[in-house]
Amino acid sequence: MKGGPGYETLAFLEFELVPAARRLRRDGQAVAIGGRAFDLLVLLATHAGEVLSKRALIQGVWPNTVVEDVNLRAQVVNLRKVLGGGGDCPWLVNVAGQGYCFTAPVRRPLTLYGADDGWQEEEALSA
Repeated sequence: MKGGPGYETLAFLEFELVPAARRLRRDGQAVAIGGRAFDLLVLLATHAGEVLSKRALIQGVWPNTVVEDVNLRAQVVNLRKVLGGGGDCPWLVNVAGQGYCFTAPVRRPLTLYGADDGWQEEEALSA
């Protein structure tokens, strides 16, 4: 997965996600996460509040590769475990017949927004 808009540090819940460094921290501690699950998290977090279709997620995480939906589901399960919610993770919602939505509020650095506290919070929509 290549850099682009929204590729800066993102913070949500107790996590800090740094895509360029391929780093995820929880309360300041490094979190073990597989490469595909990491790419999926980056894609979902940079589009927090949006329902992303399975096709868009597969194309974003496995570019130029033929992949079955079961691979995406497996990475969603892995990501839910990393986020600490297991199968009941409220921050990664399956929207029936449409795709997945990351619902946690995501904060971005002020350098892009000029916020007084150093972070700009974006409201994630409930699915």
